[in-house]
Amino acid sequence: MKKTLFVLLCLLISLTAARGGDKITTTNPERLPVQARKFLSEHFSDTRISIIKIEPKGSATTYDVLMENGVAVAFNHKGMWTEMDAKVGSVPQSAIPADILQYARDRFPGCEVQAAKRDGKNTEIKLSNRTELMFNAKGEPIDREKEPRDD
Repeated sequence: MKKTLFVLLCLLISLTAARGGDKITTTNPERLPVQARKFLSEHFSDTRISIIKIEPKGSATTYDVLMENGVAVAFNHKGMWTEMDAKVGSVPQSAIPADILQYARDRFPGCEVQAAKRDGKNTEIKLSNRTELMFNAKGEPIDREKEPRDD
């Protein structure tokens, strides 16, 4: 999940630069919805924006933000985060819903959240030990999967 989002973001940025089209690439945070700017200033106050990719899709514009620390964050048209993925390290723990973070800390001590994805109903997180956890809208666990190691 982590590598896929980052590679996809880089590929889309490259294609945007090469083709032009409706996609917009910028570093200006004022181009983001207010909610997205608030989220970034609250959870990424110690790092700067590297690039923002804006993709108009009718009334459902999407925003992909790559931070200088390697974390990619995707936002929907309302400015709500839909995906976070850390290239190195972890996503800011403050950005993970408290009940989900507490569940992960209690059951997987020492593991960090490397990626998170939400679709409005469910939130999925990927831990540094490759465990993936799925939670419903109430923050209750509904699924757990552990990926095999690439050793």
